[in-house]
Amino acid sequence: MSKARMAVVGTGGMGSGHAKMIQNVEEVQLVAVADSRLEAAQKVGAAYSIPAYGDYREMFAKEKLDFILIATPHPAHMKVAVDAFKAGLHVLSEKPLASNLIEADKMLQAAEKHGKLLGTMFQMRTEPAKAKMHEIVASGMLGDVYRVNMIASNYRTQAYYNSGTWRGTWAGEGGGVLINQAPHDLDQFIWIGGRPTSVFGAVETRLHDIEVEDSATAMVTYANGGSGYFHTSTVEHPNTWRIEVCGDKGKVLFENNQIKLYMLETPISVFTKTTTVAWSFPPFKEEPVEIVQCPSGHAEVTRDFAHAIMENRRPIAPGDEGILSLELANAITYSSHLGKPVSLPLNRRAYDRFFKGKCKESKYRE
Repeated sequence: MSKARMAVVGTGGMGSGHAKMIQNVEEVQLVAVADSRLEAAQKVGAAYSIPAYGDYREMFAKEKLDFILIATPHPAHMKVAVDAFKAGLHVLSEKPLASNLIEADKMLQAAEKHGKLLGTMFQMRTEPAKAKMHEIVASGMLGDVYRVNMIASNYRTQAYYNSGTWRGTWAGEGGGVLINQAPHDLDQFIWIGGRPTSVFGAVETRLHDIEVEDSATAMVTYANGGSGYFHTSTVEHPNTWRIEVCGDKGKVLFENNQIKLYMLETPISVFTKTTTVAWSFPPFKEEPVEIVQCPSGHAEVTRDFAHAIMENRRPIAPGDEGILSLELANAITYSSHLGKPVSLPLNRRAYDRFFKGKCKESKYRE
């Protein structure tokens, strides 16, 4: 199998890490890097004896590429991606896809227009335990799902926010914990539990000196009448990553990288209406869950994306799914602003007006 030729756009901490990671992906060859700070690109280029560019468009014109990996700050993702699609390249983007839905929509539209793949770097999808959770729920073995709960904390210090002038600002980030730290968590919430139809969100800045939220909570509803709860923040420690999915036939719980699966002998909807004993409970048993260990992480998403190009198939985290976590993040924020639930799909124009107003007030200047 031939190697996919690719380049990294954005060679900061994340981009330089990706350049190193790619050296261990046999299906991919890193042939160039680009960064608006030429000296940053040159440092990474020198490490791997490849060309470095200060303008990614020049790189697109001079290098023979199959795809790019975007690792710039996310407000720049849309322009880089659209230019890449116009140049005939596939795009794998770091999360989140963009700062807001209108920009992400433009990325998806450009990919479709030019017949190219758009993927999102959601490496949690490759982790064996989380993939098993997705498999259990998707298989239907829990029956009709009526509750999904998730808590995902991602502690950060004030020094972290002070480390970059763009951090914790509307114009620099487009949001707070929901946009920066929680995209993977939001993706898992949707990938495992399903896409909500409405969201009632509450965001606040509890602890840090920043413009945006450091804590967010949401109650959601699903098309089948089920409900869900999501919470994330950068204000608590020890960190927690926990998700529970309850269905008519049982429930599954993920915490501390372990899965607990409980299956009812009789569906709860049947037992509730047929038992003649007032103080009784449906019998259940804990089922063993086999988690097959396999490689995971950024390298596996990159490897899968290369195969998706070669095999003309969807990648593990396609752009049209990657946009859903961004939509939920924006919906939680906008619902909190309105003080009432919002429906999904989210009204792009309404959120864009809100978003631009916040950016206009932002202290960050590019």
